[in-house]
Amino acid sequence: FVSIADKQENVNQWSTDFRNYFETIEEEHFLWTVEDSYLIRPFNKHIFNEITKYLDDEKLGRISLVNATEKKQHNILEEHENFNIIEQGQNTEYRISVLWSIWKKEYLLKYLTPNQNPWDFEWNQSQKAKNDGFKVLGSSISHGADHACGRRAGQGSSIPLDFNVRWKNY
Repeated sequence: FVSIADKQENVNQWSTDFRNYFETIEEEHFLWTVEDSYLIRPFNKHIFNEITKYLDDEKLGRISLVNATEKKQHNILEEHENFNIIEQGQNTEYRISVLWSIWKKEYLLKYLTPNQNPWDFEWNQSQKAKNDGFKVLGSSISHGADHACGRRAGQGSSIPLDFNVRWKNY
């Protein structure tokens, strides 16, 4: 675990602090999620190993390891016995996400601009990421990371935490 900042003055520094950190790492790809996204089943290493074969694709921006990508328009790239590898459509919502993903550093830094809170980062930058030519991959049927969010429905939400996989269609 890495501490990003000693103290965050306000939530709009969220992206600034993360950007400062990610600019310092040498890795071209990394797995990133937020602290309130809890795994509720064992991590699926088989899906992870199959989907990471795409990391050498120079147009790959992000690989979603959760079920969000299948909720949007997508194309099936590979069919497997218990899951499919899919590519999210270029004109879909939430191409940018803070939930369990493998990111290409260059792609994240393109959209992780200073002075954004996590909700603005996902929504505003997803609008900018439409038709950007980068690929966002994921899986359908089964996923690398089944998780529950510690906070739901955006800023100020007080929906109690439960450990069920639940997604609204964006």
